Amino acid sequence: MGGNDLLKGLRVIENSLLGPGLVGTFLSDLGAEVIKVESPSGDYIRQMTWPIIQGDSLLHLHTHRGKRRRRCRNIQKFAGRNRCGS
Repeated sequence: MGGNDLLKGLRVIENSLLGPGLVGTFLSDLGAEVIKVESPSGDYIRQMTWPIIQGDSLLHLHTHRGKRRRRCRNIQKFAGRNRCGS
């Protein structure tokens, strides 16, 4: 959170892993609200590298800073899609 409000009021839904996730991070740094959608098992980058800090890798903490996290149920099923959108 860089304190820059250039994109304040913009909401971004992000469904990416690793590298492309940095785009959402930069948008968040510019003031956008970024919601990271994850599978029920979570993003594998959380445990990918060390050090692990309170259950999350330092790489994950850096590349997904400033984002809100939303875990979804199985979105291949209709009920899961409804849960994810709420």
